[in-house]
Amino acid sequence: RSDKEQYAARRGKGLILGAAAVRLSGEGWDELHAATLAREPLDLEVTDSEEFGPLWTTLDVDDREELTTDTMFLPGLRFADALNEQFARCGRKELLIYVHGFNTTHATTMEQTAQLCHYLARDMPVMLFSWPTRGSVFKYLGDKVESFRSVRNFRELLDHLAAQTPVERIHIFSYSAGAPIVTEALLQLRLIHRGKPRDEVQRTQKIHTVIYAAPDQDLEAFKMMTLDGVGDMAQVFTLYTNSKDTSFGLGKTFLYRDPRLGRPQEGLTAEDQAALAALEDSGFVDVTNAEAKAGKSGLGHMYWYQNAWVITDLVVGLRFNLPPAERGLVRGEGESLWTFPDDYPARVRALARRLAPNR
Repeated sequence: RSDKEQYAARRGKGLILGAAAVRLSGEGWDELHAATLAREPLDLEVTDSEEFGPLWTTLDVDDREELTTDTMFLPGLRFADALNEQFARCGRKELLIYVHGFNTTHATTMEQTAQLCHYLARDMPVMLFSWPTRGSVFKYLGDKVESFRSVRNFRELLDHLAAQTPVERIHIFSYSAGAPIVTEALLQLRLIHRGKPRDEVQRTQKIHTVIYAAPDQDLEAFKMMTLDGVGDMAQVFTLYTNSKDTSFGLGKTFLYRDPRLGRPQEGLTAEDQAALAALEDSGFVDVTNAEAKAGKSGLGHMYWYQNAWVITDLVVGLRFNLPPAERGLVRGEGESLWTFPDDYPARVRALARRLAPNR
């Protein structure tokens, strides 16, 4: 734990609810507008944070016994109040949850969360699900263990949000090693509600969109989870992939043998491709051309926050609930993956004029 870090990369007791303030440099609109359009990362700083306390369902039995009735439920109530304030400001009761990857810090992921909120025009609250990582590329295997241990906390958070807060629609965005946390939690929720129809589960759990960017998850494991109903948990699934993601190439050389969800091209069967080609609202988005035209990200893996085309598509899909074909993406006859065409910027500008003609 350093002076800049509020939390160490160690396990805590349960999931702590709270709120944070992140400052974006720039005094006026012109500076903020210029920073948003620049290719450089936004200049962000976590200026304040407050813990409300643990979500009691994530504590073990011994720790629960130390709670009184007031201390058991107060953190959840304060969290719901904080969400209500954000919903009132935004004008709609939608929420985006960001689940980060490995090799990072809590402060960095808070800044990434604020970046998402800024690009979404701050019209919905963005929540960070922060799980312990040790901030080193050499701690990969240990971080993967921590991600598996974090699944129950994430599942309990989703249950709490759906049942105990006024949110009407939940969106989930996972990056890299955060993908298995999301998929496994959704699988567990589906199995818990196995006897309920898909529409009822989506209505009660309130999950609308699930987005994966560079998902570091075994492709075959994901396909098996879909057989158990993971796909029933949300209305829309979008998976951003890169056929030239170097990190997965290195991982396959040193850590695992089989294709990853974030570079699925070599592992998709003809049946998989036919099923994907039939999807209109959901599916895989190949960012390879976006990387070639708008600038290559770190290892071809960090594109969600380093590639302007990708972050634009992500934001447009979330803000306006548009399927890939209406966001400017293309897919050839019989092809299974959506791609970014060379004229993507012109398509987005035309879309912006249609969505906001008076701006």
